[in-house]
Amino acid sequence: DSFEQAGIPISGSFDFGEDEEGGRVKVRVLAEGDMFGQLAALYHVPRTATVQCLSSGRACKLLVSDETSFKRMLVMPACANRKIDFAFLDAHALADAKRMSPYERLCVMEATSVMQVAAGTKLADTPPASEDLFIVYKGNVSVDSKQIMLGKGDIFGGGLLLPP
Repeated sequence: DSFEQAGIPISGSFDFGEDEEGGRVKVRVLAEGDMFGQLAALYHVPRTATVQCLSSGRACKLLVSDETSFKRMLVMPACANRKIDFAFLDAHALADAKRMSPYERLCVMEATSVMQVAAGTKLADTPPASEDLFIVYKGNVSVDSKQIMLGKGDIFGGGLLLPP
């Protein structure tokens, strides 16, 4: 019963009970389509309950999702609506897997949207510096004050000017 997985029964029934000092207290029976373990998988905390197959004489079946996949399932619809290129963000230092947990990387993806601007449009004036952070996704951006041309993957805004 790993805390890294969420589950959904697809056949059979499951006893759902909480572990307390005096022993195990039965809370309810889970049926097909019920979900368990989602809070533990979402927040990476130990489970507060135990789930056990109740079906006599036959095996129970359930769909399981590991922690990262479960979080991705929750975040994916929001990201899909924003038309984010996951491969671009996965390859960018901003969402580097060595520095960030899978959940933190999903948060970056969820918080990012694609903005299309016409040539010559100013995105950030200094002063005051824009609070927005921009990553060049496609095309080039000119930084007039420094006479620098930024390309795919470069970051600017919020007082920052970073290479990929």
